[in-house]
Amino acid sequence: MSAGSVYALLADGATVEIWQAAGSDFESVVQMHRAMSPDNSCFRFFSMSASLAEREGRRVCREPAADHVALLAWLAGDLVGVAGYEAGGKPGTAEIAFAVADRAHHRGVATLLLEHLVAAARGRGVQAFTASVLPVAIVSNAGGTGLLACYGITAVPTRPVRSEKAPVDAAARLGGPVVLKADVAGLAHKTDAGAVQLDLHGGREVRAGYRKLAEKFGARMSAALIQPMIIGGTEMTIGVAQGPVFGPLVVFGLAGAATDVFGDRSARLTPLTDTDAEALIRSIRSAPLLLRRHGAPPADLAALRDILLRVSRLADDLPHVAELDLSPGHRPPGRRARGKRAGPLQPAQPTDPYLRKLR
Repeated sequence: MSAGSVYALLADGATVEIWQAAGSDFESVVQMHRAMSPDNSCFRFFSMSASLAEREGRRVCREPAADHVALLAWLAGDLVGVAGYEAGGKPGTAEIAFAVADRAHHRGVATLLLEHLVAAARGRGVQAFTASVLPVAIVSNAGGTGLLACYGITAVPTRPVRSEKAPVDAAARLGGPVVLKADVAGLAHKTDAGAVQLDLHGGREVRAGYRKLAEKFGARMSAALIQPMIIGGTEMTIGVAQGPVFGPLVVFGLAGAATDVFGDRSARLTPLTDTDAEALIRSIRSAPLLLRRHGAPPADLAALRDILLRVSRLADDLPHVAELDLSPGHRPPGRRARGKRAGPLQPAQPTDPYLRKLR
């Protein structure tokens, strides 16, 4: 027991001991973070770097001061939760962060720590807490791409460029033909808006493609995104949509220029099973394009099922994700499907469709 510690009850009636972190707690903090599952680590840090545990141990176990405090929750002698705040840029505000051991999830550990953290912060003049949230757009935000990577969803390499020379150098590193896309805020359908330059070979074409985008969009274009050109296959869309009553849906269907014309999409509630994923693939009208029919090589159905199940897991784990759109192209068996496009990822606004409202 540490000096100044207090006892509190969890939602299930178990008792935890809470005290301020000190230098003597360093090893326990490091061990708790090392024991976190990859999913838990990704949700907390958007990363699975092995260096995170010791870095967090040093940050958490500093001597408490006016600009930072960290609290630890112990259950039966084991560290199960860490919560802390760091002073923000605005006077009277601080950013909070939590980490809870895998075995202690859904027991109210973070809620208890928050209550005690508020009391500690109030005594040090902190009036408001802030917290980092999921990025709005995956395409232009490495954190969002990192979140997808936590679920094993790999996007095509994408590099932002902001000059005529930069895409030429990037294209040389990527090798082969490339694609340039204008990164313009609020632009949903890039192809229709003329914001995509396809199949660019060599420095001269790449430079000319960048110049066309810059002239067309001017100051609205924050950057151009360069990607390797993917040729062949059938472009499909896999996404997440929020249903107001039943929650997240996984959407699958035909993508590309024809997607809005044919509307060939189907959806299933999360979480998906293997059988659900298989049925979802075969439920769309264009399914014959993915099967061994009409002389075309079959798609790698196992890879499509895998992506569907990973997206389902993401949607089920993170119900506050309102929208997600990936476009993997099909590949013959033996070559893993990869997302050609990802975005946008937006936080949901939970609503109750049956809640009565004043008129």
